Amino acid sequence: MKSVILSLSLALVSFGWVALTPKEVNSTKNPPKKTELRIVQDEKVGTISVFRLNEKQPILTQNAKADFRPYLHPIQAPDGKGVLTEYSPGHHKHQTGIYWGYTRVNGRDYFHHPEGDYWRRVSAKVIK
Repeated sequence: MKSVILSLSLALVSFGWVALTPKEVNSTKNPPKKTELRIVQDEKVGTISVFRLNEKQPILTQNAKADFRPYLHPIQAPDGKGVLTEYSPGHHKHQTGIYWGYTRVNGRDYFHHPEGDYWRRVSAKVIK
């Protein structure tokens, strides 16, 4: 049993992420370009979207309706060629982009129930 745990620990460490120090980030040959973003809140629809400055399609949208589980969708791929999230795919109708929801809290299943009987928005606003 100890050898299995040790093997799993080594495998997790082997495939882990490496954090770069600020010096390593600044020494890259192709530093990232500064991108200006704008954030638009649509209170009527219940969304907060992030746009690149001169683009019409959001790169990320937070959906925060008054009586529905909050979720992120769509999220654009960094190169702008495709969407990384799905809304209610046929094989899992309860899934909505990226969201959170526990399956067993005091006998309630928040994961499979995005509707208002399980969720109520307290607030959603853009802060500076």
